[in-house]
Amino acid sequence: AESDFPPPAHLWNVYAIIGIGIFAGVCYATYRWRRHSAMVFGVAVIGLGLAPVLNVVPINQILAERFLYFPSLGFCLLLALAAVSLRRRWRLATTIMVALLLAAYSVRTVVGTRDWKDDLTLFTRTVALSGNNARARASLGGSLYNLGRYDDALNQYHFAVRLNPSYALGWSGLARTEGKLGHMQEALNDMQRAIDIEPESATYYHSLGLLQFQARDYMSAIGSFRTALQLRPRHLQARFNLGLALYQIGDFGGAVREFTALENKDTDFPNAYFFTAESEVRRGNADAAVEAARHFLAVHTGDDALTTRARQIVASGGTP
Repeated sequence: AESDFPPPAHLWNVYAIIGIGIFAGVCYATYRWRRHSAMVFGVAVIGLGLAPVLNVVPINQILAERFLYFPSLGFCLLLALAAVSLRRRWRLATTIMVALLLAAYSVRTVVGTRDWKDDLTLFTRTVALSGNNARARASLGGSLYNLGRYDDALNQYHFAVRLNPSYALGWSGLARTEGKLGHMQEALNDMQRAIDIEPESATYYHSLGLLQFQARDYMSAIGSFRTALQLRPRHLQARFNLGLALYQIGDFGGAVREFTALENKDTDFPNAYFFTAESEVRRGNADAAVEAARHFLAVHTGDDALTTRARQIVASGGTP
């Protein structure tokens, strides 16, 4: 799932020479047998299928298995044409060769499919094959983190940033894991490293804000969330968390403004109605508090402490 391909510095690189040779051979064969429409069609399928992913126009990814799904149709057609042609002269040998080839591909497909059982299996296998690849290590770290194996995830993220100190995603994952383990200063430092590498990333500023919120440094968190919104105005999670941070410092008017500006509150951010209600209670806006609490009760499905408190707000008429 992950491999490194350092770009050649010049055309005399062995891979570049082989690639040019293959391309020239395909061009010659296509010209030589141009009257064989099926062959020309097979070559065209390969060429047209690969053209969008050759990074002539950069797509920021050099290798992916899915890039070959469509071009493989042309490859299979050419292989079939070759088998039909050879079988006219060497019937038995060609039949045996095709049977062996199908068997080999079938076995490889079955074996390869096992690697895709789940994320942990896939990235454990990927690291086994590409242990010095920072993205592979970070991907394994993410899988371990999602399973709650934070110490193991931490080791993989440390490995990733040692391999590539400029890998922002590795620093971000390391920060998230350090934060989960309670190592707040290390987490903040690591997230700042990610931001230094990619200063235009709203995601990293939002993550920094979450860590600052976790450390109860609400003023710094407010600054980080606002920066995230400047970079991506429709970063809804950052807006919700900005409202929470403003609520924590007692800026209830600011909190209400942020919660009110949120989209999709009914489906994605029902708690915004709850904190709006609490903010309006503290501002002395009883009617607005009751309205927000009723809306929260209408969209919130749980029966928890928030539900109990919202009912109290409604019952009290929005008074403290």
